[in-house]
Amino acid sequence: MSNREILILGAGVSGLTCAVALAERGYAVRVLTAAMPLQTTSAVAGGLWMPYKIEPKDRVIEWSRVTVERLIELSRDAECGVIETESWQLFRRPPESDELFWLRALPVDRWRRLDGGEIPAGYVDGYSLRVFVMDVPVYLPWLARRVEMLGGTIELLPSPVESLDLLFSRCNVIVNCAGLSAGRLCDDREVFPIRGQVVKVENTSIRRAICDEQDEAELTYTIPRSRDVVLGGTTEPGQVDTTPDSAVSRRLIDRNARLQPALAQARVLREEVGLRPGRSAVRLQREDRAGGTIIHNYGHGGAGYTVSWGCAADVAAIVQACAQ
Repeated sequence: MSNREILILGAGVSGLTCAVALAERGYAVRVLTAAMPLQTTSAVAGGLWMPYKIEPKDRVIEWSRVTVERLIELSRDAECGVIETESWQLFRRPPESDELFWLRALPVDRWRRLDGGEIPAGYVDGYSLRVFVMDVPVYLPWLARRVEMLGGTIELLPSPVESLDLLFSRCNVIVNCAGLSAGRLCDDREVFPIRGQVVKVENTSIRRAICDEQDEAELTYTIPRSRDVVLGGTTEPGQVDTTPDSAVSRRLIDRNARLQPALAQARVLREEVGLRPGRSAVRLQREDRAGGTIIHNYGHGGAGYTVSWGCAADVAAIVQACAQ
């Protein structure tokens, strides 16, 4: 079996980005998945660049920085669904340095502190960032097409994978981007679900993203995309019910409408729940087993899109080392 053949488990944003990164480097990639891209947890996400609910911070800064560099390039191609966006990060109380660590991942010309007159009532501080929204309904299919254009394949499995070792019959290098399922496959008790509910409404005039993340009980974020606006959100560790709660949706609309009043009358398109793949820290490492090598890339919490290209670059570097 050629050591240029790579099997990737998972077709969410992490799996597809790794597939593209490896295919661009000349590897023959095969993506195996229990759900096609627009049926994965990644499809529920808003897609805004912001390192949320993810550790370890030192590596997250570098992964996020590399991702920004790639998104700058991709934003020049209207077909891929990467939109440069102004995003405001607002604070009800003075932010601690740990709450601003993500500034180190952005070039200095891509952020500024808000003037006092710009800060909405009820807030004491804020930052304006020039970042990116990955317009998920456009971006995930674009990634999938990019994989196939580069000669890769995406295969829908008839049933979930029961053991990573069984996949060595197909390939001797596996990239594990199984998200929440990685906990079961790796017997990793650090993996846990983080339930997140959002409301997606029609976008008629919203252009600025706004995030208030200091209080998880009142988590508020507005993410404008080409056809809709994602209103969030909730952060509920350990909860697995994926049924949307209409009362929660109403509160999400009300919280976001306080910051952007036009949202109060926006037509609701759908209410959705996703289970973020939480972990104490991202697991991105090589594991050698009897049948071959597994490269783990999971546990991205609420920042899978934000670190996707940086993590994929690290995965590609490990794959390259496996071939030497």
